[in-house]
Amino acid sequence: MPTREDYGIMNHGFLNQKHELKIKGGKMRTNLLKKTGAVLLTAAVAVGSVWSAPKQSKAADTKYVQIFSSGDVSVSAFEKKSYEFNVVGGKQTYTFLYATEKVSGSISYYQDGESLGNVTISSSDWVYSDIAKCYCWGYKWIPSADSAYKVEISLNADALYDLEVVRDANQAAISNTKLTITEGFNHKLSVSNAEGSVSWSSSNSKVATVSSTGLVKAKKNGSATITAKLSDGTKLTCTVSVKKNVYSKSKIPVSSVAYGKTGVDVYKVSYDKKGNLVMKANILNNSYHTDTKIKKLKITIKTLSGKTVATYSIKNKKVNIKAGAKQGFTFTVKKKNVKIKKADLRNIYAPKTTGTIEYKRF
Repeated sequence: MPTREDYGIMNHGFLNQKHELKIKGGKMRTNLLKKTGAVLLTAAVAVGSVWSAPKQSKAADTKYVQIFSSGDVSVSAFEKKSYEFNVVGGKQTYTFLYATEKVSGSISYYQDGESLGNVTISSSDWVYSDIAKCYCWGYKWIPSADSAYKVEISLNADALYDLEVVRDANQAAISNTKLTITEGFNHKLSVSNAEGSVSWSSSNSKVATVSSTGLVKAKKNGSATITAKLSDGTKLTCTVSVKKNVYSKSKIPVSSVAYGKTGVDVYKVSYDKKGNLVMKANILNNSYHTDTKIKKLKITIKTLSGKTVATYSIKNKKVNIKAGAKQGFTFTVKKKNVKIKKADLRNIYAPKTTGTIEYKRF
């Protein structure tokens, strides 16, 4: 079925401001279709002397949501017909009449039972579509709030028409399409502009689960796809990668330390099964002497928000690191001395180290 874009109304600026309707708290702008060559918002097909406008389908055109369609209505001159529907406040809304002939008349508007005024329909305002084989008249407006509307149509001649009211559909979107979460931590997903309800599911609940409100809980290292299913059948997905709760980086070579200096390279930080904080480090000697003792060594681990997870300190530690060499060490902070028992170690600042070295010359 042809979409609204096939007929060009939304793309070529055919809606020119012609009227204003008073509404509660301000004014509602309306815009008549007013350009030669403009064509229908939806397809209208001639069938002998009777035509019908195919009903809007979300599957066919997801950019617009049909609010109301009267179907084919046959009226006598000056016969009044009224229609009721609900609108969404703040959303661009379009009202269209499709007819077999150009006629004049008026449309009166009511919001929650209160008259807003009327719009005059002039026979010169109609646009003919060679594709749809009928005439179209319309305008756009923005409702001030969610409310019940009624329109009353009166035409000055016998006519066959279809009234259609549609609004822009906000494209539903998931807050993240890709996500990396640390094992043991959570992340809240959401869907914006969803029409109706949203249901959540996980392709691998052993790796990551998701609640009915979109809260993702990272269980163990691996990957899973979180799916948000909308009430109209649309599926939005987020690929979740769960990583172990470990600070890890590449080890640096001795040559990366300034010549004549000794450096401490903490390349891994993790919690052990007892809750102790364990640091793996290399001490790198890029000097011409042999290091024999580390004095007042202090290693501080901080979160990205600046909170201290733990501090390792020792007054003296004997070492034997020859010139141009390195030596590996494991430094452990007991659980009772760890300030944050469950920190996201994958997202911390690089450990800060201070201290001095004693050495002996060749």
